[in-house]
Amino acid sequence: MSELIILIDGVIAEDAKKYRLNPLLVFLKSCLEKAKKQKELIFIQNETTHEWVGNFVQFYRQQILSFPKKTLVFDEEKQVMSQIAEEDIIIDGKAPDNYSFKESGSDAMIQVSDYVVSILRKYMIFLDRLEPEVDADIQNFDENQMNNYKLLNRILADSMNYNPLFVYFVACQHTVAKYHKYIQEYGASRANE
Repeated sequence: MSELIILIDGVIAEDAKKYRLNPLLVFLKSCLEKAKKQKELIFIQNETTHEWVGNFVQFYRQQILSFPKKTLVFDEEKQVMSQIAEEDIIIDGKAPDNYSFKESGSDAMIQVSDYVVSILRKYMIFLDRLEPEVDADIQNFDENQMNNYKLLNRILADSMNYNPLFVYFVACQHTVAKYHKYIQEYGASRANE
């Protein structure tokens, strides 16, 4: 808390030199000062230092619960496998048996999935900027880049149209909004062009 307060004080001091004041920063500082006086901070107790995201089991669990009638094949993750095995997931009165874990080195489709996820990750990073910057980059695409960009957005649009549950975001709402905007704008089928 002390380090955050020092950081905020620095920003407030810099703003004051420019005759500006951000009331939200002043409010945040006051909240942190109050929190610092508390004995316990429930939401940040017992956290692992320097770990932002520690447990990915919820992403696997959600798929199992969302698609109980589908056969799911997950990339082998020892920690996730043991956590899922320890849980009592029950769907319609029985433990689901529609999922398995395979080592990516032995399964070509998991390897393909890893590449697809990497491309989607790069796309989300591309979108996770100010909209004018994204638009400027798109406008500077050459013909080949634009064709590939439209193809990517068409595939994403078709996937979302086939089943919206296939789309799962771990991103801020502004990036998700841009994702949908550019799919609308560049993901139209060739018949609509």
